[in-house]
Amino acid sequence: MAAKVKGFSAAVAAKKTELTKAWTEQSQLLPNMIASIKSRVDVLSKSKKLPANLDKEKFEGAKNGLAEIDKTWGEASSAFKEGGLADALAKAKSVKEKAVEVMTTLGMKVPEAAKS
Repeated sequence: MAAKVKGFSAAVAAKKTELTKAWTEQSQLLPNMIASIKSRVDVLSKSKKLPANLDKEKFEGAKNGLAEIDKTWGEASSAFKEGGLADALAKAKSVKEKAVEVMTTLGMKVPEAAKS
């Protein structure tokens, strides 16, 4: 019985290490993506005319997407701080997917690390 408990504890520790590593990767990638999106939205908001491939409706959708990304990233960060690694990673995955979608809509280059 003690061997099973020891094995289980090792498996839990390994999973926690794996999740923490995944979180670290996301927490290095996503804030940069979010900052890039914010910068692009700010520039386009001040522009008198949107690029040819971006109409007002798509731009409003991108701005709403940015608000959603910000909110969800805040929730992911809070979940991580509270020890909810799996929840934090699920939210981070959602943020990454939405960020890729918004960057694509805005005609931005999506980082290679975000494509996986």
